[in-house]
Amino acid sequence: MQALFAPGKGLVGWIRPEAFVFDRDMVAVAFIRKGHAWSMSSGNWLGPVDVSTVQDRNGRPVAWNPDHAPATRFGAFMPGRPAKPNPPARPLRPLQPVAPITPTTPPGGWSHLTFAAWLEV
Repeated sequence: MQALFAPGKGLVGWIRPEAFVFDRDMVAVAFIRKGHAWSMSSGNWLGPVDVSTVQDRNGRPVAWNPDHAPATRFGAFMPGRPAKPNPPARPLRPLQPVAPITPTTPPGGWSHLTFAAWLEV
């Protein structure tokens, strides 16, 4: 489980790479299939996922983990909709991580969406 940070906003959630995105309360809010995030509630495509960086539909980073520099995916496209999985069991909440220094702005800039707004797309 890796912490997700929004630029200048602190901890916004958690990611289990290539599986699920969780909010701060450890509720699964998105699932990840073939490098893309999908809403657990609506099934809508949220955008690409680059290792541990979740991106908006334009490929701009929304939230990232300091273990992997945030990247922009230019030319992001919506893939075919996958089957929605059953929500996973709620994992134990990891220890509160130390907020990292926000990295330099990635090419194309940060997403204008907050983590909460990204989930509502």
